[in-house]
Amino acid sequence: GSIGGKKKKGYKQLLSQAVRTPGNTLDLRGFRAEDVGQAVDRFLDSMMGRGQPSAFLLSGHGTGVVKKVVQEHLKKCTYAGAYAPASFEQGGDALTVVAVK
Repeated sequence: GSIGGKKKKGYKQLLSQAVRTPGNTLDLRGFRAEDVGQAVDRFLDSMMGRGQPSAFLLSGHGTGVVKKVVQEHLKKCTYAGAYAPASFEQGGDALTVVAVK
């Protein structure tokens, strides 16, 4: 749904303005691929409950499997309005930034 008429564009803007804090970052390093989706949903659900507009998912560099799973999951995730690789300033490629619906 679009809460308060926030459209896709609004989400995209959120992504670029998001600031990472320990409280809005989920560290997925070392997770098994099959556990990632559930962890992401639970985390984004709690972010939504706290009214956090954005969240960061840290997949690390590793083999890239976790990041791939994260991005596949976000495509169909009901909590994610938009997502993108974090910018250099936000911590770079090991992170995915998510606009929480």
